Amino acid sequence: MLQKLGLQPRIEKIEAENVIVWLYEVGDEDNLDSIVGSLPELLISSGNKALRVAVTSGMTEAVANSSEHAYIHRRKDGTNISVPHRWWIFARREEDDISVCICDLGIGIPRSLRRTFPEEVASFFYNKPGKKKDDHRMIELALTVGRSRTGKSYRGQGLKDILKVVKEQGVGLLKIYSNKGVYIFDGKSGHVTSRSEASNIMGTLVQWRIPLAAFNS
Repeated sequence: MLQKLGLQPRIEKIEAENVIVWLYEVGDEDNLDSIVGSLPELLISSGNKALRVAVTSGMTEAVANSSEHAYIHRRKDGTNISVPHRWWIFARREEDDISVCICDLGIGIPRSLRRTFPEEVASFFYNKPGKKKDDHRMIELALTVGRSRTGKSYRGQGLKDILKVVKEQGVGLLKIYSNKGVYIFDGKSGHVTSRSEASNIMGTLVQWRIPLAAFNS
Protein backbone atom coordinates (compact mmCIF):
# COMPACT_ATOMS: atom_id res chain seq x y z
CA MET A 1 0.00 0.00 0.00
CA LEU A 2 2.80 2.42 0.89
CA GLN A 3 4.56 1.70 -2.40
CA LYS A 4 1.35 2.53 -4.29
CA LEU A 5 1.38 5.90 -2.53
CA GLY A 6 5.01 6.51 -3.52
CA LEU A 7 6.29 5.94 0.02
CA GLN A 8 8.96 3.63 1.37
CA PRO A 9 7.65 0.38 2.90
CA ARG A 10 8.21 0.00 6.63
CA ILE A 11 8.70 -3.75 6.34
CA GLU A 12 11.35 -5.14 3.99
CA LYS A 13 10.04 -8.70 4.07
CA ILE A 14 6.50 -9.74 4.96
CA GLU A 15 6.63 -12.65 7.39
CA ALA A 16 3.33 -12.43 9.31
CA GLU A 17 1.81 -15.93 9.45
CA ASN A 18 -1.73 -14.71 8.74
CA VAL A 19 -0.47 -13.08 5.51
CA ILE A 20 2.08 -15.47 4.03
CA VAL A 21 -0.33 -18.45 4.19
CA TRP A 22 -2.31 -16.90 1.33
CA LEU A 23 -1.53 -17.83 -2.27
CA TYR A 24 -2.26 -14.93 -4.58
CA GLU A 25 -2.90 -14.54 -8.30
CA VAL A 26 -4.20 -11.69 -10.42
CA GLY A 27 -5.20 -11.78 -14.07
CA ASP A 28 -7.65 -10.79 -16.77
CA GLU A 29 -10.01 -12.43 -19.24
CA ASP A 30 -7.12 -13.91 -21.26
CA ASN A 31 -5.49 -15.59 -18.30
CA LEU A 32 -7.77 -18.20 -16.73
CA ASP A 33 -5.34 -21.13 -16.66
CA SER A 34 -3.33 -19.65 -13.81
CA ILE A 35 -6.18 -20.32 -11.39
CA VAL A 36 -5.58 -24.03 -11.10
CA GLY A 37 -1.85 -23.52 -10.64
CA SER A 38 -2.54 -21.13 -7.79
CA LEU A 39 -4.69 -23.49 -5.75
CA PRO A 40 -3.36 -25.72 -2.98
CA GLU A 41 -2.45 -29.20 -4.29
CA LEU A 42 -5.26 -30.78 -2.29
CA LEU A 43 -7.86 -28.97 -4.41
CA ILE A 44 -6.69 -30.57 -7.65
CA SER A 45 -5.67 -34.05 -6.50
CA SER A 46 -8.02 -35.11 -3.69
CA GLY A 47 -10.20 -38.21 -3.69
CA ASN A 48 -13.54 -36.39 -3.44
CA LYS A 49 -14.03 -35.70 -7.14
CA ALA A 50 -17.38 -33.88 -6.82
CA LEU A 51 -15.95 -31.45 -4.30
CA ARG A 52 -12.71 -31.00 -6.24
CA VAL A 53 -14.49 -30.30 -9.52
CA ALA A 54 -16.94 -27.93 -7.85
CA VAL A 55 -14.08 -25.87 -6.41
CA THR A 56 -11.99 -25.63 -9.58
CA SER A 57 -14.87 -25.18 -12.04
CA GLY A 58 -16.76 -22.86 -9.74
CA MET A 59 -13.78 -20.58 -9.23
CA THR A 60 -12.99 -20.60 -12.94
CA GLU A 61 -16.61 -19.68 -13.63
CA ALA A 62 -16.43 -16.82 -11.14
CA VAL A 63 -13.36 -15.49 -12.94
CA ALA A 64 -14.99 -15.91 -16.37
CA ASN A 65 -18.00 -13.97 -15.09
CA SER A 66 -15.67 -11.06 -14.43
CA SER A 67 -14.95 -10.93 -18.15
CA GLU A 68 -18.55 -11.34 -19.27
CA HIS A 69 -20.57 -9.43 -16.70
CA ALA A 70 -18.54 -7.56 -14.11
CA TYR A 71 -17.05 -4.89 -16.36
CA ILE A 72 -19.75 -4.37 -18.99
CA HIS A 73 -20.57 -0.92 -17.58
CA ARG A 74 -18.83 1.80 -15.61
CA ARG A 75 -18.71 1.71 -11.84
CA LYS A 76 -20.76 4.33 -10.01
CA ASP A 77 -17.98 5.62 -7.78
CA GLY A 78 -16.22 7.63 -10.48
CA THR A 79 -12.93 5.76 -10.18
CA ASN A 80 -13.04 4.47 -13.78
CA ILE A 81 -10.89 1.41 -13.11
CA SER A 82 -8.12 1.51 -15.72
CA VAL A 83 -7.50 -2.25 -15.97
CA PRO A 84 -10.64 -3.89 -17.42
CA HIS A 85 -11.65 -7.47 -16.66
CA ARG A 86 -9.19 -7.71 -13.77
CA TRP A 87 -9.76 -10.39 -11.12
CA TRP A 88 -7.95 -11.52 -8.00
CA ILE A 89 -7.77 -14.97 -6.39
CA PHE A 90 -6.61 -15.82 -2.90
CA ALA A 91 -6.30 -19.35 -1.51
CA ARG A 92 -4.87 -20.79 1.67
CA ARG A 93 -4.57 -24.05 3.56
CA GLU A 94 -4.47 -23.44 7.28
CA GLU A 95 -5.07 -25.88 10.11
CA ASP A 96 -8.27 -27.81 9.31
CA ASP A 97 -9.66 -25.70 6.46
CA ILE A 98 -9.07 -24.63 2.86
CA SER A 99 -10.23 -21.14 1.84
CA VAL A 100 -10.59 -19.85 -1.71
CA CYS A 101 -11.61 -16.29 -2.59
CA ILE A 102 -12.33 -14.66 -5.95
CA CYS A 103 -12.73 -10.89 -6.23
CA ASP A 104 -13.49 -8.41 -9.00
CA LEU A 105 -14.08 -4.66 -8.99
CA GLY A 106 -16.88 -4.61 -11.54
CA ILE A 107 -20.49 -3.46 -11.38
CA GLY A 108 -21.57 -6.32 -9.10
CA ILE A 109 -24.10 -9.13 -9.40
CA PRO A 110 -27.19 -6.97 -8.73
CA ARG A 111 -26.47 -4.50 -11.54
CA SER A 112 -25.29 -7.12 -14.02
CA LEU A 113 -28.40 -9.28 -13.48
CA ARG A 114 -30.71 -6.35 -14.13
CA ARG A 115 -28.93 -5.65 -17.42
CA THR A 116 -28.24 -9.17 -18.71
CA PHE A 117 -31.20 -11.17 -17.37
CA PRO A 118 -34.16 -8.72 -17.23
CA GLU A 119 -36.76 -11.43 -17.87
CA GLU A 120 -35.50 -13.58 -15.01
CA VAL A 121 -35.43 -10.58 -12.67
CA ALA A 122 -39.00 -9.64 -13.58
CA SER A 123 -40.23 -13.23 -13.12
CA PHE A 124 -38.37 -13.68 -9.82
CA PHE A 125 -39.96 -10.65 -8.20
CA TYR A 126 -43.37 -11.21 -9.82
CA ASN A 127 -43.59 -14.44 -7.83
CA LYS A 128 -42.50 -12.66 -4.65
CA PRO A 129 -44.92 -9.73 -4.32
CA GLY A 130 -43.85 -7.12 -1.82
CA LYS A 131 -40.17 -8.08 -2.02
CA LYS A 132 -37.80 -5.19 -2.73
CA LYS A 133 -35.07 -5.63 -5.32
CA ASP A 134 -32.40 -5.39 -2.67
CA ASP A 135 -28.91 -6.51 -3.57
CA HIS A 136 -29.07 -9.66 -1.44
CA ARG A 137 -32.24 -10.72 -3.29
CA MET A 138 -30.37 -10.35 -6.55
CA ILE A 139 -27.63 -12.64 -5.26
CA GLU A 140 -30.31 -15.19 -4.40
CA LEU A 141 -31.55 -14.95 -7.97
CA ALA A 142 -28.01 -15.37 -9.33
CA LEU A 143 -27.90 -18.75 -7.59
CA THR A 144 -30.86 -19.90 -9.71
CA VAL A 145 -30.02 -18.38 -13.11
CA GLY A 146 -28.36 -21.00 -15.29
CA ARG A 147 -27.22 -19.49 -18.54
CA SER A 148 -24.38 -17.31 -19.71
CA ARG A 149 -24.27 -14.36 -22.07
CA THR A 150 -22.09 -16.56 -24.28
CA GLY A 151 -25.08 -18.82 -24.97
CA LYS A 152 -22.99 -21.91 -24.19
CA SER A 153 -24.91 -24.54 -22.25
CA TYR A 154 -21.98 -25.47 -20.02
CA ARG A 155 -21.45 -21.89 -18.84
CA GLY A 156 -23.29 -19.90 -16.20
CA GLN A 157 -23.45 -22.76 -13.67
CA GLY A 158 -20.55 -21.87 -11.37
CA LEU A 159 -22.25 -20.45 -8.27
CA LYS A 160 -25.11 -22.93 -8.61
CA ASP A 161 -22.67 -25.85 -8.76
CA ILE A 162 -20.79 -24.68 -5.68
CA LEU A 163 -24.01 -24.19 -3.70
CA LYS A 164 -25.29 -27.60 -4.83
CA VAL A 165 -22.19 -29.40 -3.58
CA VAL A 166 -22.20 -27.51 -0.28
CA LYS A 167 -25.83 -28.53 0.24
CA GLU A 168 -25.48 -32.15 -0.87
CA GLN A 169 -22.30 -32.88 1.06
CA GLY A 170 -23.21 -30.74 4.04
CA VAL A 171 -19.78 -29.16 4.32
CA GLY A 172 -18.18 -25.79 3.96
CA LEU A 173 -19.26 -22.20 4.19
CA LEU A 174 -20.12 -20.24 1.04
CA LYS A 175 -20.08 -16.44 1.27
CA ILE A 176 -21.00 -14.05 -1.55
CA TYR A 177 -20.61 -10.31 -1.16
CA SER A 178 -21.71 -8.12 -4.07
CA ASN A 179 -22.32 -4.38 -3.88
CA LYS A 180 -24.54 -4.04 -0.79
CA GLY A 181 -25.68 -7.66 -0.79
CA VAL A 182 -24.49 -10.46 1.49
CA TYR A 183 -25.39 -14.15 1.08
CA ILE A 184 -23.96 -16.82 3.40
CA PHE A 185 -24.80 -20.53 3.33
CA ASP A 186 -23.52 -22.84 6.07
CA GLY A 187 -23.32 -26.34 4.61
CA LYS A 188 -23.18 -28.09 7.98
CA SER A 189 -26.29 -26.48 9.49
CA GLY A 190 -28.09 -25.56 6.27
CA HIS A 191 -28.56 -22.05 7.65
CA VAL A 192 -28.85 -19.15 5.19
CA THR A 193 -28.00 -15.54 6.00
CA SER A 194 -29.15 -13.03 3.38
CA ARG A 195 -29.09 -9.30 3.92
CA SER A 196 -28.13 -5.95 2.42
CA GLU A 197 -25.70 -3.61 4.13
CA ALA A 198 -25.62 0.19 4.10
CA SER A 199 -22.21 0.35 2.40
CA ASN A 200 -21.44 -0.73 -1.16
CA ILE A 201 -18.22 -2.68 -1.79
CA MET A 202 -18.43 -1.83 -5.54
CA GLY A 203 -17.65 -5.31 -6.79
CA THR A 204 -18.03 -8.97 -5.95
CA LEU A 205 -16.24 -11.30 -3.55
CA VAL A 206 -16.94 -15.04 -3.51
CA GLN A 207 -15.42 -17.00 -0.63
CA TRP A 208 -15.63 -20.72 0.02
CA ARG A 209 -14.21 -22.35 3.15
CA ILE A 210 -14.08 -26.15 3.16
CA PRO A 211 -12.84 -28.59 5.85
CA LEU A 212 -9.75 -30.51 4.75
CA ALA A 213 -11.35 -33.80 5.77
CA ALA A 214 -14.13 -33.34 3.21
CA PHE A 215 -11.73 -33.63 0.29
CA ASN A 216 -10.92 -37.25 1.11
CA SER A 217 -14.35 -38.35 2.31
